[in-house]
Amino acid sequence: MYEIGGNEDTHFLKGITRPVKRIIKAMKESGELPQDASDLLTPIYDGMTAVRFEVPDGLAVLLL
Repeated sequence: MYEIGGNEDTHFLKGITRPVKRIIKAMKESGELPQDASDLLTPIYDGMTAVRFEVPDGLAVLLL
């Protein structure tokens, strides 16, 4: 993400998952998704640096 965005790895990617979380929350509230549905975008950190983002296996298959 840092490379794509042209940022140094000391730059925080604050809020990068907010749009996805907002949509998932709305879909849970409307009943389109079950309340226990997994997060769709999970940041993985090494200290304070996001090194990757993970998606559930079932979703990864749809993206390939």
